[in-house]
Amino acid sequence: MLTRRLALSALLLVGCGRTSLDRPPITCGDGFVDVGEECDDGNRADFDGCDSACRVESASCGNGAVEPPEECDDGNRFGGDGCDASCRVEMTACGDGVLQPPEECDDGNTFAGDGCDPFCFVEPMSFCGNGALEPGEECDDGNSFDGDGCSAFCRVESLCGNFVIEPGEECDDGNLLPGDGCDAFCRFEAPPGCGNGALEMGEECDDGNTRPGDGCDARCRLEAMPVCG
Repeated sequence: MLTRRLALSALLLVGCGRTSLDRPPITCGDGFVDVGEECDDGNRADFDGCDSACRVESASCGNGAVEPPEECDDGNRFGGDGCDASCRVEMTACGDGVLQPPEECDDGNTFAGDGCDPFCFVEPMSFCGNGALEPGEECDDGNSFDGDGCSAFCRVESLCGNFVIEPGEECDDGNLLPGDGCDAFCRFEAPPGCGNGALEMGEECDDGNTRPGDGCDARCRLEAMPVCG
C-alpha cells in the first residue's frame, strides 16, 4: 500500500513539473494578453494607452493618442497649433497668429496696411500704381502713366476735356475741339473775327490785331511788304 502511494505521488510531481515547463512565461509586451495583464500592445512603452506594466492607461492629453473625451491629441500640451492644452480642436480665427487654411497670412491682428489684411489675405505691396489708395496718395488708377487723370506719382492731374474745370484750366467743355469757345488746351477762344489770333475761314492771316503795316492788314489779308532799295 505504501509503495502505491509513493508511486502516485511521484506521478503527480512529474505531471506538475511538465505543466510548469511546457507553459510559456508571462511577458508584458509580447502582444498577448496573459493572466494578470489588462492589455498588451506589443511594446513596453508608456503613454500609448497600455503602460509598461500592461495596465490600461487613463486618457492623458498630450500623449499623442486621441482618447475619449479628447477631440485631438498632437502629443503636447501647447495651444495655438490647432489642438489646445485641453485636447480640444482650436477654431480657425484670422488674427490669432496661427496660419490655418484658407488663410494666406496671419500676423496676429486684423489691421489693414501691414501686409496682411483683416481677412488674412496678403495685401499688395504699397506703391503707386497698385490700384489701392494708400497713405500719401491722392489717387491710384492701377498704372504709372501720366495724362489719364492720375499721374505716375499718384497725384490728381488736370485733364482737359473731362467737363471738370481743374487748376490751370480756363474752361472745359468736355472735348478737345477748337472753334467752340474752349480750345484743345482748355483756354478760352476769342470770338470769331479778324484780330483774334486764330486763322479762320476767309482769312489769309491773323496776327492778333487789326493794325495795318505789320504784314497782316485790318481785314486779315496779307500785306505787300516794302522792298528796300
